[in-house]
Parts: sequence; structure tokens; C-alpha cells
Amino acid sequence: IKATIVPDGTCREDRIHLRRQVAVNIVKNAQHTEDYVERAGDHSLHELAQLVADNLADALDLDRGWSPSIHSDHGSNYERHLLGKSSDNVPYRIDIRIAKSVRPDSTLSFVKRGVAQSADVLYTSVRSLAGGSREQPWPAAEIDYELSLTDRSTNLSLWTLNGRLTYPPVARGYFKEDIPLSLVSDIQSLAQRTVSELNDNISCRPHQFELRRDRLDKTKLVINAGLVAGMSVGDQFLISTNPDLLKQALSENGLASLSLARIESIAPHSSVLVQTAGPEWATLENLSRLVATYF
Repeated sequence: IKATIVPDGTCREDRIHLRRQVAVNIVKNAQHTEDYVERAGDHSLHELAQLVADNLADALDLDRGWSPSIHSDHGSNYERHLLGKSSDNVPYRIDIRIAKSVRPDSTLSFVKRGVAQSADVLYTSVRSLAGGSREQPWPAAEIDYELSLTDRSTNLSLWTLNGRLTYPPVARGYFKEDIPLSLVSDIQSLAQRTVSELNDNISCRPHQFELRRDRLDKTKLVINAGLVAGMSVGDQFLISTNPDLLKQALSENGLASLSLARIESIAPHSSVLVQTAGPEWATLENLSRLVATYF
């Protein structure tokens, strides 16, 4: 009998079929004030960033491995307490940053753009004071973008994509025009590319979640994922102090510090865990160090 073993090229996480919940977040440009909002053609950069966010959320929603939401920006802790939703605390966050290009090198760090953009603010203000003919078209503009994925349980940046979009020259009128179709098409393609790259980069990454104590029973813990993520009552998790389970298991006393838990009850965006083995949770003081890994 002859037998040939051929790997199937997949990983365990790829076969679990959980959905990674992600909040799509637009990072505000620090250069924008009440008196100045950076624009490309007839639209503010925030409008263009919102279009990127909406298309990205739609593309992620069509993929079986993701469950997206648009991040809610609460201005204060009071607003967060009053208006916050359970979906605000999902495990992953995608940050969207866009800015008008200030030099040919599109890889310029967004942190280093401040001085160049301040100069652009002054130039734009002077130009607006000088006035301009409505017969002149809106000039073309190059827009740099940066998309980044963060695992909120570990605060680690998992993936980043940088590139450039082009806002074409368009006729200037007395009424606000729609965003040019060529730019809309480019943004739709960017959303599809982003989903593909995200899947390629983290499809085999373990499903890990933040932990907090249950408000009604301090002996139980709660993770920030539930029915929407595809969880079920009885699903099991390893509770560790290190997101790298193998590293913890091989360290001195590391294996003895692991705990095993299962879902006792579940909600759309959260699950209550009950301990089944390992060190007592009641003795743990700093829960921010703990990570729950789907087992």
C-alpha cells in the first residue's frame, strides 16, 4: 500500500468559522479646525474618509469571516457612558487616515505631515481671501491614505496599508457635485483589496478577546464577543497572561498559570465565562493582563 500525505494548506482558525468583529474608525486630522477644513475639489477630506469607511464596512460585511460596524466617536467619558453600545468594544479596530499629499513620496509618515500641512493651511487661506473664478475647474488632488488593523486585546498593530488616491479635476458649479465616479471606483477597489489582504494576513491568527469581571458575579469573566461573532454556549477558551500560548506553556510555571473556561450565557456582543480548570480567578487582580483564546 502506497500513501501520500498532502497538507490541505489551511489552519485550525480557518476551519472554526468565527467572525472577527471590527470597528471601522476614521482618525480625525489634527490640522482641521472650525475655521479650516482640508478639501479636495468640492469635498472635505472627512467626506472622502467616510466614503472609504462605508465601502470598507460593506465589503467586510459580504465576507463570511468579518462582522463590521462603524466606530462611534464619543467626545467624553460621560457621552461614552450615556450613548455607548456593546458593539463599541469589539476585538478589532481598523483606523482610516487620509491627508492631501504634500510631496511625491506617498510613504511619508502621517506623523511628519504637520509642518507641511500647516504651510498648506496658510496657502489655502490666502488663496480663499484672494477669491477665485467659478469658471475655473476644481484642480486635481492627490490624497494619501493609511489603513491599519489593531487587535484591541493586545493593542498590537497587525496590518497596515499605505497608498494614494486621485481626485480628478472637475467643473466648478454653484451647487455641490457628487464625488467623481473615478474616485468612487478607486475607493471600491481599495475596499476589496483591503478585505483580501486582511484575510491573507490574519486568517490563521488565534481568536483572542479582552476580559472583564461580570458585574453580577465576580467569580465569572466576560469577553467582548458573542452571538454576532458566531459564539455558542459551551464554547471553550484558554485564559492566559501572554497572547503567545506556546511561549507561556514553555516558560517556568507558565503551564500551571493557564485556566480553562467555557461560555455559560451569551449576548449579541458579549459572553459570560465560567471557569472549569486552573488557578482561581478570584485571586487575579489585574485582568487587563489576561487574554481569552478560543480553544
